[in-house]
Amino acid sequence: KSGKDRTALELAQSLSQDAVEAGQLSPHLQAALVRDLQAGLSYMQTGENNGQPSAYAFSETELVCLPPGWSPKWQLCGKVMS
Repeated sequence: KSGKDRTALELAQSLSQDAVEAGQLSPHLQAALVRDLQAGLSYMQTGENNGQPSAYAFSETELVCLPPGWSPKWQLCGKVMS
């Protein structure tokens, strides 16, 4: 499941980058948009991935090892069946 969650996070990164490149968002606001997407669209997608309540399936170790800007708040993570 964490592989699908990384895909959801990649979507958040990609959508925010598209907005910057289209001139619809300043690079300064990109980090805020990524945070919002991680807690919104990407987070909701985790529930659609497996039919369980939304939660990113990252352990503490995985969270600290994610690339910069990709780590969602730990409160959005939970125990889920893979």
